[in-house]
Amino acid sequence: MSVGSSQPPIRVVTSSGLTALKVNTRPYKMLVVSAKAGVGGPKGDPGPPGSPGPPGAPGSQGPLGPAGATGPQGVPGPQGPAGAAAQTAAARAYLNTNINLPSGAVTTLPLAGVRANEDPQGLFGTGFYTCPITGFYAIAASVQIQMSSGNGWYGSAHVARNGTQATDGNMMAPGNTGGYCILLIADQIYCNAGDTLALRVSSNSAFAHTANASATTTMMAVSLVGAPAGPTGAQGPQGATGLTGPQGPTGAQGVAGTAGAQGPAGAQGATGPQGPAGPQGAAATANVDGGLSGSIYGGTTSIDAGGV
Repeated sequence: MSVGSSQPPIRVVTSSGLTALKVNTRPYKMLVVSAKAGVGGPKGDPGPPGSPGPPGAPGSQGPLGPAGATGPQGVPGPQGPAGAAAQTAAARAYLNTNINLPSGAVTTLPLAGVRANEDPQGLFGTGFYTCPITGFYAIAASVQIQMSSGNGWYGSAHVARNGTQATDGNMMAPGNTGGYCILLIADQIYCNAGDTLALRVSSNSAFAHTANASATTTMMAVSLVGAPAGPTGAQGPQGATGLTGPQGPTGAQGVAGTAGAQGPAGAQGATGPQGPAGPQGAAATANVDGGLSGSIYGGTTSIDAGGV
């Protein structure tokens, strides 16, 4: 569009790339020039990655697996030495020579006869029995009496402990003269170790008679029937330790713990350098009337920029 007289056109380009008009107070022609912005440079390289966040907290411990099987039993240790053997106290002896029984007297019968294996400990070694340990003793005894011719006899037999009567036997009343009678004893008495037991005859007859020597009818047998427990034997040596059993199977793996929380994001990397500027766009074609309309008068300027 022409305004006023034919003045040469004036083109003004601002730093922002828009077209401006320079207006004189005198009539002139105005030229509107448009320009295109240059193409943007390429995208800068990304900045370096941020440092990794701290590791999450470890998960909870899984449950323990089942216990392994028990190993085999170790080899037993050697047998300890045996304790002291229990003491035996059984013995039997008999009268091996005839003994005269004076009238009205108490006569001790020396039991010096011993058959094989009937007194292995020699407990009748002095003609009477010596108790080796404390306890109860069972006694069985008998005495064969031969009565003198023409005279009856009566009396009894008993066992004396340490010289004092401790048992009693049957009593024979006057009987036929010139015959035999048997006196019997069966009892149990308590004795201390070292006590002596002797077989004795009490004669109440007014005449002398005889205790007959006999391995079967004038004898005494003594045996221990109850005694306190003997001392405990010494403790045997400790046996060797048995071999260790094989290792039991490993228990099942425990359940995995929950994952730890995500660490915080690393810091933002630095912005890359500015890319190079694009090439300058091509110049716009001159256009006297760029669609602007308006009137410019000598000291006054009016521009309608509705088309810019």
